[in-house]
Amino acid sequence: KAAGIGGGAPTAAASVAVDGKLPAAFARTGTFLPQKIFNTISSETEMMRYMHTLQLKDLALDKSMISLGSCTMKLNSVSSLAPCSWPEVTNMHPFAPNSQ
Repeated sequence: KAAGIGGGAPTAAASVAVDGKLPAAFARTGTFLPQKIFNTISSETEMMRYMHTLQLKDLALDKSMISLGSCTMKLNSVSSLAPCSWPEVTNMHPFAPNSQ
């Protein structure tokens, strides 16, 4: 056998004719990229400049300092931690053994 050639019966895909045309069921009927930005940029250089301006708007480690734990720490506000100081929470459970 030659490399890459199977020995089994042909599959259903082997009988499909490939003509490079898109089936009518998949043809686009609406407008494509109607936003102004996609119709005003006419060169690759302009597109790269536009993409760079978008990139500069994003917060990145090489452009700014992102504090460690910033994603979770901002969710633990003082008001959500206040119940930790309530006697009902800080005292021992009434049924806990005296040895604890």
